[in-house]
Amino acid sequence: MSGITISLIGGFGSRPPPKAAHMLTENKDGIEYVVGADPQGFFTLTVTNAHLREQFQFSRLDFGGATGQQLLIFRHGQEGAKLDIGGVAIPLCADPLVEPAIRLGVRISASRLPSLPPIAPDVPKGASDAESLFIRAVHELQQAIGSNDPYAVLRASAMARSILLEGLLDKANRRFKQKFTFTTNDYTIEYPPSLPVPDLSWCFLSPESGGSLELLKGNKEKFLQATVLRLPRVTATVRDVVRACANALGGVHLGPAANPKEDAVLYVHKRYVAFGAPASNQALKDIYRVAVRALHPLVVAIQNS
Repeated sequence: MSGITISLIGGFGSRPPPKAAHMLTENKDGIEYVVGADPQGFFTLTVTNAHLREQFQFSRLDFGGATGQQLLIFRHGQEGAKLDIGGVAIPLCADPLVEPAIRLGVRISASRLPSLPPIAPDVPKGASDAESLFIRAVHELQQAIGSNDPYAVLRASAMARSILLEGLLDKANRRFKQKFTFTTNDYTIEYPPSLPVPDLSWCFLSPESGGSLELLKGNKEKFLQATVLRLPRVTATVRDVVRACANALGGVHLGPAANPKEDAVLYVHKRYVAFGAPASNQALKDIYRVAVRALHPLVVAIQNS
């Protein structure tokens, strides 16, 4: 048995999920691995092959009423299942009715982001073609964030490509010359070198998915360079995810990846399921959340002009 190591850089709410959730699913060497979370505050790892299904339940967690960004490392191999959260080893749960919860003491981010109002696709009469397209494109990104349709989320990658990679943002901003700040979670959290190289390392970029203690702020180029996915031999950034989804997965075109980084995105799309949808969908939604927040001031400026 070769085993598996999966790391997730994600945020936690002050309460567990309202119902059991399959956070991530992968099939490797004929074995299905499902990382789950349930309403009682337990993480689980379910391992299924042709002959056996095992579910490992880790000790219940208490986050002390705070939220934060943490590095979760799930491992399974000859020695069974293991979970490490933020450098703390979480043991398997022997008796959920007796054992006390493990208090992680996660601290909340110093800055909470306010909610954004819905963006209407209203275009003022004097808007340029670029401004009109920009407003509708940002509206489509915001709609995709709340969509349960994987195809709608994927199709919106065409708008993300146009805004972030093809110059639409610059054209729409010619009159206003605004500066843009893209706010993300800390995607630079270091993976412990003493542990096996993970099969997948995935960072939830948006603070709306659970904020890290330190938030990173930067311009568009820095955002495009932010790490989303790491495989053993390649790292994929925001730019790579948008290009792969738009140019290869069907957002605009359906075809081969242009380079190994985009190929890594396609690999994760095919092999992993996150919260019931292709993993690439969840990565796109996080990118859209960060982008819509950064671009909202320009939408307001155009609509009020």
